[in-house]
Amino acid sequence: MYTEALERFPTTDIAGRSWAFEGMAQCKILIGQSPLSEINSAMVGFESLHAMIGLASVKLDEAIFFLNQRDPTRAWKILQNVKINSLPPKDIANYHLLLASYQASIGDEQSIKTYRGVALAYRRLGMDFAFVAAVILMAESLPLKNVIRSKLWGAAKAVSKKNNYIHECIVIRDIEASRNPMYLINLF
Repeated sequence: MYTEALERFPTTDIAGRSWAFEGMAQCKILIGQSPLSEINSAMVGFESLHAMIGLASVKLDEAIFFLNQRDPTRAWKILQNVKINSLPPKDIANYHLLLASYQASIGDEQSIKTYRGVALAYRRLGMDFAFVAAVILMAESLPLKNVIRSKLWGAAKAVSKKNNYIHECIVIRDIEASRNPMYLINLF
């Protein structure tokens, strides 16, 4: 769909084309392909428009790709260049989710506190799916007994069932059964 949208935008619609490239990059991340070509195309467009939110979005996508590729050093370099001061609350929460994932990848115990803050921010914003995803990612940083006792875990489990998040329900069940499912980071 993003490819079709890209083809329909005239070459003069830099914003539309850039957002289409950004959407294509997110899709490639989800299927495990490199999104770097699409990210670069989107970045060029957003830079020409001085579109701060668009630039932040593609940088966060790029950081996700490197975190999912188990390359925290490159992800950290990208996160350091995201200017979060002028972003809306959703994008700030997304930044902190990636920061928590980076912290967890290098064994920084601060990640648990960052994950909790992000999960609560998503909850306040009414972003149920993002809340559940943040709690699942946080669970990977905690011992199993601490995960199951957590109030956030119980809330995420209830939200997943209520909203019929099938994949997340399966991941939650697997974590509780001491299986280690792979749960990729994505933005919402």
